Amino acid sequence: MSATLVGTSERLGTESPRAGSALTPRRARPVLWWASLGAAAVVLQVWIYTSWVLSDDFRAVTTGVDPVPGHDKTWAWILQATFTAGALFAVVFVVRKCVTQRRLTLEAKIAIAWLAVMWMDPMANYFRPQYMFNSYYINFGSWAGHIPGWISRRGGNLPFALGINLPSYTASILAAIAGAKLMAAVRARRPRMGTAGLVLVAWLFLSVVVFAVEDLLIHTGWLVWNGVPAVTLWHGGRAAIPLTEVLAWGGTQTALATLFFLKDDKGRVFTERGLERVTASGWRRTAVSLFSVIGFATVAQAAYGIISAPLGFYVGKWTEVPSYIRNGVCGEGTPYRCPGPEVPVLLPGNPPGATAERAPDGRP
Repeated sequence: MSATLVGTSERLGTESPRAGSALTPRRARPVLWWASLGAAAVVLQVWIYTSWVLSDDFRAVTTGVDPVPGHDKTWAWILQATFTAGALFAVVFVVRKCVTQRRLTLEAKIAIAWLAVMWMDPMANYFRPQYMFNSYYINFGSWAGHIPGWISRRGGNLPFALGINLPSYTASILAAIAGAKLMAAVRARRPRMGTAGLVLVAWLFLSVVVFAVEDLLIHTGWLVWNGVPAVTLWHGGRAAIPLTEVLAWGGTQTALATLFFLKDDKGRVFTERGLERVTASGWRRTAVSLFSVIGFATVAQAAYGIISAPLGFYVGKWTEVPSYIRNGVCGEGTPYRCPGPEVPVLLPGNPPGATAERAPDGRP
């Protein structure tokens, strides 16, 4: 009987377990977790963009009945040209790095990751409008209403400016590099400062940059914010800017800057841990690495949305804004009142007249 079992074991190419033997535990490969998240995010946004392009929301939002001032028109073309030039500079910078090193560099991965999280840009308006754009700028509406679970009415009327929003995300790699270089410079001067302190320094710096850029866009007529009165500077006027937006968006920028700063001596970041144990090679391994960076960027951008979207429940009263800013979302000429403390949230499935959000006389 024993001889038979031994012979069978030999024929099957196995061996009998020996005393004291132990199986080697499988080591985790976090890169696959991050890459799976990144791949899922890419699939989701492809679905969102496709449904938007095939819908009636894919059209230019017009300015409406109110004339656009000459000041706003002039700044529109200056800003669109400037932002586009900045994006082209970033693209040339990244491509040259890739050509020189003959590989997809970390700079290129982070730049692609920024574009891969752009679909979450409207998240502050998820429940109620908190900001509005000037529709004089080149636009094809917005995919906002096609984001799963979107509640805010007429999301497709948010004019996503091709000459502002898209270049902003394209050039955000420069902010990541600047933040990382700042952390490296601070560490060189203060070697005893920990990573948390360096991240705080970068966060404050990038938040100041965000404030400067958004303040410029507000004063030149492209952007109008409404926010929680207690944390919004100059609330109640066209110059309003929520500090929550500045700090949350600065935090997203800081997350990608920190990722870039914490790369090891081989140029790998922590989302790539376990990449050396992935059996794929060549472009497949590069794809896994890229998707892992996209996964991390998705988490950072989602954190911004999770922080900013609920603030829509607590916004103050909207200031008077013209038709080329409201764009048929609320106020005069629409069945909806613009959000405010006394205006309940209009949930999906409820007709405009079901709550006090309706403005029977057409007033904002």
